[in-house]
Amino acid sequence: MNQTDEPLPFERKVKEFITRNTLIRGDSPVIIGLSGGADSVALTMVLHRLGFACRAAHCNFHLRGEESDRDEHFVRQLTSSLDIELDTVHFDVKKYIAEAKRPTSLEMACRELRYDWFRELRHNFNAQAVAIAHNADDNIETVLLNMLRGTGITGLRGMLPLNNDSVIRPLLSVYRQEIEAYLEAIGVGFVTDSTNHESEFGRNKLRNKVLPILFSLFPDGKKGMTNTLSLMRQANEFYTDSINDRKSDVFLADTETDIEIDIRALRSMPNARLLLYEWLRPHGLSMEQIFEIVDGPMQSGKRFFCKNGYFLMDRGILRFVTSENNNSGLPPFNHLFSIESHVGNRLDVDKSGMTAYFDSALIDENGLTYRFWKRGDRMKPFGMKGSKKLSDIFSDAKIPLNIKTRIPLLVDPNDEILWIPGIRASRTAQVSEKTTAYISIHYIGPKNFNTF
Repeated sequence: MNQTDEPLPFERKVKEFITRNTLIRGDSPVIIGLSGGADSVALTMVLHRLGFACRAAHCNFHLRGEESDRDEHFVRQLTSSLDIELDTVHFDVKKYIAEAKRPTSLEMACRELRYDWFRELRHNFNAQAVAIAHNADDNIETVLLNMLRGTGITGLRGMLPLNNDSVIRPLLSVYRQEIEAYLEAIGVGFVTDSTNHESEFGRNKLRNKVLPILFSLFPDGKKGMTNTLSLMRQANEFYTDSINDRKSDVFLADTETDIEIDIRALRSMPNARLLLYEWLRPHGLSMEQIFEIVDGPMQSGKRFFCKNGYFLMDRGILRFVTSENNNSGLPPFNHLFSIESHVGNRLDVDKSGMTAYFDSALIDENGLTYRFWKRGDRMKPFGMKGSKKLSDIFSDAKIPLNIKTRIPLLVDPNDEILWIPGIRASRTAQVSEKTTAYISIHYIGPKNFNTF
C-alpha cells in the first residue's frame, strides 16, 4: 500500500487523535523511538503511511545478549525498507548505574539514557517532537501503578498526549490488540522482548497476572477506564489552576531556586496538606514530610530533605535551599573539621570516632566539603563490601530522625560520602600497607549537632 491509498481505520483513528491534540505540525521531522516491538513498529508504520516526515532512533542496551542485537538488526532492515533515516546508540547501563551519584534502578537508568539521547537527537536534527509508542493499555497500567504507589490527582490523569519536553504519544487512543491486528493487516512483522513475559517487575506483574483477571470480570473495563482518563486529564487542568491560584496567599517568594512559604498562614487554610503536597510535589517531598510540616511543631532549623536540596523551617517560614548551596548560612568547613598531614601508614587511632583517616594519594584534600543527609544517600562502609543506605546505618546506630538530618557528612568533590562523624567511615581512600602518607580529619564541631 502506498501513501496515496485510502487510510485504514486504524490509521484514521491515530490521525484524528494527532489532529485533535495538535501533536504534529508542519513539515519538520519527528524522531520515533523504535525498539522493534509491536507498538513502536506500528507507530513507525502509521506515521510513515500518513505522510509525516520521520526519523527513527534505536537504543541497544545490551541487556539481553543476542536478543538485543537481533532487535537492532530488525530495526535496520525495517527502516531501510521504508527509506527512513535511522540513528542507533549503544549504552553500557551497568557502568552508568555504577558511576551514578545517586542510587538508580536498571529500569530508571535505561529511561534516563534513552530520553537524554532523544533530546539530543531532537536538537541536532531540529525535530519538532519525539514520538513514543505508549498505547491505551500502557496508560491504564500506569494509572493503576500510580494509584497503588500513592499519588495525587496528577498521577491519576495518566500519560499526556504531549508533554512539556516535546514528547508525543500518538497511540494513546488505541489498544495493544488493535496494534497487532493493524500490523497483521499490512503484513509487517515485529520482534518480541522475552522479558515482557517475565513477572519480576511491577508493571509486568500487573500486565501478565492482574489485568487479565480484572478484564475477564469486566469486559468493557478498558473502554471505561480510557474514557475516565480522558475526563481526568481535563479535570486536572481545572484542579491545577485552582491549586496555583492559592499560592499568592502564602508564598513570599516563588522562583525555581527561591521559595518561601508562610506555614502559619497555610495552616489556617482549608486543605492545607493537599495544597502543600501539590506545590512541593516536583521537589520529591513525601506525604509524611508534608504532614510533619503542616501538623508538626514549627521548630526553627528543622530540615526536610528532598531530591534537589532541602526545605528549612525558619520561624514559621519554610525556605528552599538548593543542593548546590545547601550549606548557605552554616559554619565554614574549617569551623567543623581540622586536617593534619602524616608520613607513613601507622595510625594512632582515635577511639572516640571523631577522627577519620585517608590515604593522601587517593583523596583531594582541597576538594573536601560537608553537607547533610538526603533521601537515597549511600556510602561504602569501612570493613564491608558494596554500599549501604545511610538511613540503615543511622538506624543501626540508633540515631533519631531529628538528629540524623543534622549530622554534617564529609564528602569528596564527587559528592561521595567519606565519613559520618562519630558513626562510620568509608573504605574509600583507606590507609593500607601501600600508603606512604595520610591525612587525619578531626571533627571539632558541636557534638550533639543541635546547633545546625
